[in-house]
Amino acid sequence: MTSPSQVPIPALSSRTLRWKRVVCWAAFYSASCTIAANVGPMLCESKRVGVRLPLSAYVVSTVPTSIFWLPCSWVCFRLRGEGSRKSALALAVGMGGVQFFLFGVVRSAAHAWDEKWWIQGLLLSALLAQPLMAGAAIRVYYSLPSERRDRLKLLASCSYALVLLFLLAEQIPSNSYVAGPIPRNQSAVVQRMWKINQASADYADKFGGVYPFDLAALETRGPRQQSDCRASGLLDRGFDEKKYGYRIEYKAGSRSDSATVGCAGSKTYAITARPTVLGRTGLQNFFSDESGVMRATREDRTATASDRSPQFSTHLTIVSPSHVRASAPSSMAITTFGGTRVLRVLWRFRATALENAESRAARVAGALLFALAAPVAITSVMSLLGYSEPKPSFLGIAILIAAAAVMPCLAKEKHRLSGATGSAH
Repeated sequence: MTSPSQVPIPALSSRTLRWKRVVCWAAFYSASCTIAANVGPMLCESKRVGVRLPLSAYVVSTVPTSIFWLPCSWVCFRLRGEGSRKSALALAVGMGGVQFFLFGVVRSAAHAWDEKWWIQGLLLSALLAQPLMAGAAIRVYYSLPSERRDRLKLLASCSYALVLLFLLAEQIPSNSYVAGPIPRNQSAVVQRMWKINQASADYADKFGGVYPFDLAALETRGPRQQSDCRASGLLDRGFDEKKYGYRIEYKAGSRSDSATVGCAGSKTYAITARPTVLGRTGLQNFFSDESGVMRATREDRTATASDRSPQFSTHLTIVSPSHVRASAPSSMAITTFGGTRVLRVLWRFRATALENAESRAARVAGALLFALAAPVAITSVMSLLGYSEPKPSFLGIAILIAAAAVMPCLAKEKHRLSGATGSAH
């Protein structure tokens, strides 16, 4: 008598074997892309600065992302040969969903940072591989006969995927790379304008109560030259307009003589900062003057003293050419819609002995869909009234493409199971 661990694995059909190979190669490609996304930028940067990093540095860089590439490697290892393992297929489904979200976020960030074309292409191909891996894994999973602890395997894989999603949700908002260059650029330009205000105030205290005519009077001529009202050395030259994507202009008011002999300046000045490309390098135009108060506007014009104080976003912003934003209403809508389908399926198969299980599941799903309609209606009305601005989302488009690829397989399986269980389609 053979033990449970020695029970032979049933032979798979040729079509199922082909789908299993798709899962295996997609998992291998996902793991490779995750590792390449860590090692590739380091290799390019080391070549640019002319520093040769040891192999251990590249190995260490892959450790934080091992929670993604190790499971994919395990899936590929478990699916080798002619047999198949349901635990690996269940994990492939969970990892496909998590990594689709991960690669989508990182791909949007890489586009916003103008990364090299091959990095963006690698991330895009990895993004498209995830729905393929998940859909193929679902197809192979349901083509296999039932095994012991099937539910436990699914629960373990889903739990691991949920933990990864929780970790991503915790880390992404605080990640400066994912947030894109706009928050960094706007923070840098505001700090620079504060420094100009402080240097101008120090200049006025030092040279008879007038402000300089230009920024050159605040800077220094050279390390060995003595500072005066033409080059006071009160402001460093550390702001790179090309790097931070903002143009800063300093305009002095009418000429006024200083109490210091040989020095002249102005009693007023104005500082303006405009993004090089509005919506790409910055979202706000800034203004400040001798009062030290900062003003800003999101309109495509130079900010003035009549504008409001700058408003910085407190929620996660994934910057792309279309300003993709992760907003609570849209996330709630997607979650609620998905929850209706999951609860209906679980209710139906948990209560197969009840005659009215199907009608109960339909009522529960209907109630949840009505609850979903409320936030959708509210956000739509707010957009129409101008309180919020709808934005196109590349991530949303990718999700629709993934749904178009996966839903036919799910619909086919639903049709088959509906006929077997007598459930309504």
